[in-house]
Amino acid sequence: MEYPEKLLQLIWKCRLYAKVDLHCVGGERIQVLEPGRHNEDAGPDFLHAKIRINGMVWVGHVEVHWNAGNWFAHLHQNDRSFDNVILHVVWENRCDVRRRDGTVIPTLCLQQYIAPEILPFYHTLFQSQGIACASQLHSVPDYTKMQVLDRMVKNRLEAKTVEIFGYLAQHANDWEKVTQHLFAESFGMRVNKHAFARLIASLPGNILDRYQGQRDVLEALLFGQAALLPDNVIDHYTLKLKKTYLYLRRLHRLNPMETHEWRFLRMRPANFPTIRIAQLSSVFAHVSRLCQLILSHEDLRSLQQRFFDFVPSAYWATHYQFGKVVQPRKVRLTPAFLDHIAINCFVPLLYSYGHHFGDDALQMRAIDWLNQISAESNTVTTNYERIGLQAQHAADSQALLHLHQHHCERKKCLSCAIGVYILKRV
Repeated sequence: MEYPEKLLQLIWKCRLYAKVDLHCVGGERIQVLEPGRHNEDAGPDFLHAKIRINGMVWVGHVEVHWNAGNWFAHLHQNDRSFDNVILHVVWENRCDVRRRDGTVIPTLCLQQYIAPEILPFYHTLFQSQGIACASQLHSVPDYTKMQVLDRMVKNRLEAKTVEIFGYLAQHANDWEKVTQHLFAESFGMRVNKHAFARLIASLPGNILDRYQGQRDVLEALLFGQAALLPDNVIDHYTLKLKKTYLYLRRLHRLNPMETHEWRFLRMRPANFPTIRIAQLSSVFAHVSRLCQLILSHEDLRSLQQRFFDFVPSAYWATHYQFGKVVQPRKVRLTPAFLDHIAINCFVPLLYSYGHHFGDDALQMRAIDWLNQISAESNTVTTNYERIGLQAQHAADSQALLHLHQHHCERKKCLSCAIGVYILKRV
């Protein structure tokens, strides 16, 4: 059976082989002084390694292959960047490899120097259902778990930064428009996230600022653009919104969305798009420069406090949808929902803005804000809690989401410190 080269790279990188009495296939005695820096870009796998061969110290690169023949399959013999390879590390050696000048590269065959259990153990780990390390996690030290969570939350924020830079390109480097985009997406939760993004994208660049302070106009604008104003409802509020939107549509030459883009099924009424659009309208009626408002606050709770008193029209205190009366209730943004907005809008915005302008303090503030928010509770975090990896705050729960999506689901155990620790113990 042929295992992935990443496994051999890990064995080489972490020195998971017998470290004494090593010999190349040609009989040369070898001592690994430094394995080199792992290179995940083009070129040799490990750069600037230091190897003693037959008493002479060599400094150069190391290339790792499962089979020595891969050197030729990958055309390394024609690549100048491999001229400085001083050691070829393989599992199976069936041929010699040479540099472009014809000199033979010393080859270390790892097969005889590692514990026979490590490859079958890796195979078992990789083939397991669910979270591969579930049965082994109890043996992993807490500091290793913390190290993984710290790395994962930063990776998640870096991934969101890439996404936000894409929005920035779409919106002509307008940070305010990008902030409106993120803010609206967070109102859509997971189900209507993209519909809310489409809603904001359908609006002319400065139209929200133009009607700042006019909540009723903004409700007409957003409900109309969302194509959620019904034809069969004739109450005073709905008719007023429809009349206002018809005027706005002609004035600004607006093109509304399609009604089918919104999802209501299997949602709590408090999360219906109608309620969230009404709340979003009330925020835009009170806040004109949302990006600057977020950046100007060092304290998360004082920022969230700004949103507690923003309420939509009284109509929505007795309705979840147009024309359907329900028992009166409060429709303010709740602390829990404002935490959701912080996780999905405030924090990514701070981190990406800091990254864009080289402001480390903003990036540190973003992570600090996550540490102040209670951990999210969902299927992913619950599954990790069952096996002993519990989120203490939102930074941890965001880290677990990234770990699940980018490592555990894809069985990328070799790029996770927990998986590496477990393999080292074999």
